[in-house]
Amino acid sequence: MFTDAVLSWIALAVPLLPVGAFVLLGAGVLRWGRPDDRGERVIAALTGAVFTLSAAGALVAAGIFFASPHRALVLHRGAWFSAEGYSFDVTFLIDRLSVTMMVLTSVITGAIGRFSFRYLHREPGFVRFFLLMLLFAA
Repeated sequence: MFTDAVLSWIALAVPLLPVGAFVLLGAGVLRWGRPDDRGERVIAALTGAVFTLSAAGALVAAGIFFASPHRALVLHRGAWFSAEGYSFDVTFLIDRLSVTMMVLTSVITGAIGRFSFRYLHREPGFVRFFLLMLLFAA
Protein backbone atom coordinates (compact mmCIF):
# COMPACT_ATOMS: atom_id res chain seq x y z
CA MET A 1 0.00 0.00 0.00
CA PHE A 2 1.19 3.56 -0.72
CA THR A 3 0.93 4.72 2.89
CA ASP A 4 3.03 1.78 4.11
CA ALA A 5 5.86 2.73 1.75
CA VAL A 6 5.69 6.39 2.73
CA LEU A 7 5.49 5.53 6.41
CA SER A 8 8.50 3.20 6.19
CA TRP A 9 10.63 5.85 4.42
CA ILE A 10 9.65 8.57 6.88
CA ALA A 11 10.20 6.27 9.86
CA LEU A 12 13.72 5.55 8.63
CA ALA A 13 14.46 9.19 7.78
CA VAL A 14 13.51 10.56 11.21
CA PRO A 15 16.39 8.86 13.09
CA LEU A 16 18.81 9.02 10.15
CA LEU A 17 18.61 12.83 9.83
CA PRO A 18 20.34 13.39 13.21
CA VAL A 19 22.88 10.67 12.39
CA GLY A 20 23.73 12.40 9.12
CA ALA A 21 24.07 15.75 10.87
CA PHE A 22 26.24 14.11 13.55
CA VAL A 23 28.61 12.74 10.91
CA LEU A 24 28.64 16.02 8.97
CA LEU A 25 29.24 18.11 12.08
CA GLY A 26 31.88 15.73 13.44
CA ALA A 27 33.76 15.75 10.14
CA GLY A 28 33.61 19.54 10.04
CA VAL A 29 35.00 19.85 13.55
CA LEU A 30 37.81 17.44 12.79
CA ARG A 31 38.61 19.37 9.61
CA TRP A 32 38.39 22.96 10.84
CA GLY A 33 38.78 22.68 14.62
CA ARG A 34 36.90 24.73 17.20
CA PRO A 35 34.32 27.00 15.56
CA ASP A 36 34.20 30.77 15.89
CA ASP A 37 30.99 32.80 16.25
CA ARG A 38 30.03 32.22 12.62
CA GLY A 39 30.71 28.49 12.96
CA GLU A 40 28.52 28.32 16.04
CA ARG A 41 25.67 29.91 14.10
CA VAL A 42 26.13 27.34 11.33
CA ILE A 43 26.06 24.51 13.87
CA ALA A 44 22.92 25.92 15.49
CA ALA A 45 21.26 26.38 12.08
CA LEU A 46 22.16 22.83 11.04
CA THR A 47 20.79 21.26 14.21
CA GLY A 48 17.70 23.46 14.06
CA ALA A 49 17.01 22.41 10.47
CA VAL A 50 17.57 18.74 11.31
CA PHE A 51 15.19 18.83 14.26
CA THR A 52 12.59 20.78 12.31
CA LEU A 53 12.68 18.24 9.48
CA SER A 54 12.73 15.39 11.98
CA ALA A 55 9.72 16.76 13.87
CA ALA A 56 7.83 17.37 10.62
CA GLY A 57 8.60 13.84 9.46
CA ALA A 58 7.54 12.38 12.80
CA LEU A 59 4.26 14.33 12.68
CA VAL A 60 3.57 13.12 9.14
CA ALA A 61 4.40 9.55 10.17
CA ALA A 62 2.08 9.86 13.16
CA GLY A 63 -0.72 11.19 10.97
CA ILE A 64 -0.29 8.39 8.45
CA PHE A 65 -0.03 5.73 11.14
CA PHE A 66 -3.04 6.86 13.16
CA ALA A 67 -5.13 7.14 9.98
CA SER A 68 -4.20 3.64 8.81
CA PRO A 69 -5.80 0.45 10.12
CA HIS A 70 -2.42 -0.98 11.22
CA ARG A 71 -1.76 -1.71 14.85
CA ALA A 72 1.96 -2.18 14.18
CA LEU A 73 4.30 -2.10 11.20
CA VAL A 74 7.53 -4.12 11.25
CA LEU A 75 10.32 -3.08 8.88
CA HIS A 76 13.08 -5.62 8.30
CA ARG A 77 16.18 -3.99 6.81
CA GLY A 78 18.58 -6.93 6.61
CA ALA A 79 21.33 -8.23 8.84
CA TRP A 80 23.60 -5.88 10.71
CA PHE A 81 26.06 -8.55 11.82
CA SER A 82 26.13 -12.33 11.64
CA ALA A 83 28.37 -14.87 13.31
CA GLU A 84 28.25 -18.66 13.43
CA GLY A 85 24.62 -19.23 12.57
CA TYR A 86 23.25 -16.21 14.41
CA SER A 87 22.55 -12.83 12.96
CA PHE A 88 21.69 -9.47 14.43
CA ASP A 89 18.91 -8.13 12.25
CA VAL A 90 18.07 -4.47 11.70
CA THR A 91 14.35 -4.30 12.39
CA PHE A 92 12.20 -1.26 13.09
CA LEU A 93 8.88 -1.64 14.89
CA ILE A 94 6.44 1.19 14.35
CA ASP A 95 3.42 1.24 16.60
CA ARG A 96 1.40 3.89 18.41
CA LEU A 97 3.91 4.22 21.22
CA SER A 98 7.00 4.48 19.00
CA VAL A 99 5.37 7.07 16.72
CA THR A 100 4.40 9.13 19.76
CA MET A 101 7.94 8.88 21.11
CA MET A 102 9.38 9.94 17.72
CA VAL A 103 7.30 13.11 17.82
CA LEU A 104 8.05 13.80 21.48
CA THR A 105 11.81 13.22 21.14
CA SER A 106 12.22 15.34 18.03
CA VAL A 107 10.20 18.26 19.42
CA ILE A 108 11.85 18.28 22.84
CA THR A 109 15.41 17.90 21.57
CA GLY A 110 14.74 20.60 18.99
CA ALA A 111 13.54 22.97 21.72
CA ILE A 112 16.56 22.13 23.88
CA GLY A 113 18.91 22.76 20.97
CA ARG A 114 17.28 26.09 20.18
CA PHE A 115 17.57 27.42 23.70
CA SER A 116 21.01 25.90 24.36
CA PHE A 117 22.60 27.95 21.59
CA ARG A 118 22.25 31.12 23.66
CA TYR A 119 23.51 29.58 26.88
CA LEU A 120 26.50 27.76 25.39
CA HIS A 121 27.71 30.58 23.16
CA ARG A 122 31.55 30.66 23.25
CA GLU A 123 31.76 27.81 25.75
CA PRO A 124 34.45 25.17 25.22
CA GLY A 125 31.90 22.32 25.20
CA PHE A 126 29.62 23.90 22.58
CA VAL A 127 30.35 21.47 19.74
CA ARG A 128 30.50 18.43 22.00
CA PHE A 129 27.04 19.24 23.40
CA PHE A 130 25.45 19.53 19.96
CA LEU A 131 27.19 16.38 18.72
CA LEU A 132 25.95 14.37 21.68
CA MET A 133 22.46 15.84 21.39
CA LEU A 134 22.26 14.80 17.73
CA LEU A 135 23.48 11.32 18.62
CA PHE A 136 20.94 11.05 21.46
CA ALA A 137 18.10 12.20 19.22
CA ALA A 138 18.92 9.48 16.69
